[in-house]
Amino acid sequence: MKFTYALLFFSLIALLDYLLMVRLCSTSNLGTLLPAVGSMGCFSWAMLRLMFHEKATPIWWKRGERMLVVTVLIAALIFLSVEGVILVHAFPRRAPEVNYLVVLGAGLRGEALSLTLYRRLTAATDYLQEHPKSKVIVSGGKGPGESTTEAAAMKNFLLQQHIDEERILVEDRATSTWENLRFSHAVIGKDTNDPQPTLAVLSSEFHLFRVRCLAHRLGWKPYLIAARTPWYLLPNTCTREFFAIAKSFWLDR
Repeated sequence: MKFTYALLFFSLIALLDYLLMVRLCSTSNLGTLLPAVGSMGCFSWAMLRLMFHEKATPIWWKRGERMLVVTVLIAALIFLSVEGVILVHAFPRRAPEVNYLVVLGAGLRGEALSLTLYRRLTAATDYLQEHPKSKVIVSGGKGPGESTTEAAAMKNFLLQQHIDEERILVEDRATSTWENLRFSHAVIGKDTNDPQPTLAVLSSEFHLFRVRCLAHRLGWKPYLIAARTPWYLLPNTCTREFFAIAKSFWLDR
């Protein structure tokens, strides 16, 4: 019965996490929905165990539950291994002055910056003020619930921070990390004749491992710059990133 009670406990924790993420996040995404799915899964498993506890447990249930436990343990091992790699890449070394800084977009609420995008742009502003010769590419198209492109909102923010407009290049078509990098690569190619300009990519710290992998597919070896995520969002963003890495591994080519 201890295992059953543990499932009910995790179901409650996951449900509370889901309700918190719905309150904090403006839009539903995989990071907000996964706790709800996990809560329903744990609750259903616990209810089945309680139901079979009242009667003779059928052999098919015993065998099925053993297989489920093994599957969950293997999945947990894979998950923790990937999360470890994400953590290793979350603290990159300090980037020197580069020719181009690529800032990856994140969600908007209408025209308002999400907290994730605000933190990326704050980090970008600090870098650009410290390195006045670097140009910046703001990258992001228009997604659901957004009344303008992410790139336009990003440019407006940087202009308000007194970044010279001549330093800002706009990539406003991308709807994914792969497109962010690929389309920004094309923007840089139009702006310079240098076949190997120095590059840095700025994104949230949990995102940097995937950024590095996708950049290498384009032949880039960029410096990475991390924007910090609030601690209370990290469990969800890192879980979501696990599935995004799997998707990028198979599809982003």
